[in-house]
Amino acid sequence: MTRLLSYLDIEKKIKDCHDRKGKAVAFFPVGCTEQHGPHLPIQTDTLIAENVSRSVSDALGDPHWGYVFPSISYTPTKSNINYPGTVSVDEDLLRQYVKQLCHCVLKSDFDAIILVSGHGPADPSLNEISFNIVHEQYAQKDPTVKPVFVLSLRECRFIVENRLGQKSGQHADWRELLYLVYILGNAYFDHKKVHDITEFQRTNSFPIQEYPVFGVPMEMRSVQGVLGDPTPASEENWNDLAKISWEETIRQLTHTARCKLDRFWNKDASSC
Repeated sequence: MTRLLSYLDIEKKIKDCHDRKGKAVAFFPVGCTEQHGPHLPIQTDTLIAENVSRSVSDALGDPHWGYVFPSISYTPTKSNINYPGTVSVDEDLLRQYVKQLCHCVLKSDFDAIILVSGHGPADPSLNEISFNIVHEQYAQKDPTVKPVFVLSLRECRFIVENRLGQKSGQHADWRELLYLVYILGNAYFDHKKVHDITEFQRTNSFPIQEYPVFGVPMEMRSVQGVLGDPTPASEENWNDLAKISWEETIRQLTHTARCKLDRFWNKDASSC
């Protein structure tokens, strides 16, 4: 859940940050509302993006301060539209909406915007938005250009995969499961849920097939909406694997965020 602050709270936090010679960073988690196989909630991408945003915001630390805005929960997911609960919006609508949000925040005393994407198909639109907003500031000769960029969970795919020694899938795979295990714990993943997931994995094969054209609906190329192995191929405890996956992901994304911000503000990438 987004931390609840009044406008006076935010105003004071930003002022205190600037008094410390720090920067105030606005985080926008970008998720989706779509099927994630028969066992994970339709809010999976949004839950992950929101919690990643909070963790990276905290990890930036003094003198900077980050505020996580309420999540953007409806994004393009056309390939999943035939599954109950999935809600998709057009790419043009997403770009217009997110661009307006960013422009509004840029008029405030925040110094930067980070769009944290937990939904890979939204990445191209988000990158286009961030590019155009930064470019517009330079074109308008704004005295203080504020950076806007995307942190995508996709950046951590191979890092987590290599760390745990398992090939990742593409949708509702073991990485997303482990992230949710870390976030939701046993309250969601009770004994019955774990049994159902492991039985689902045991009784199905999950080949990842590359199709020659884009646009093939998910129900025609997946097992109940799942692409790739849905559980960790390890005998270790899921909670231990979840902690490793989460810490690796936050470490990498925090490093990326710091490097981008430091390089932009200080023109120094020596620590990257």
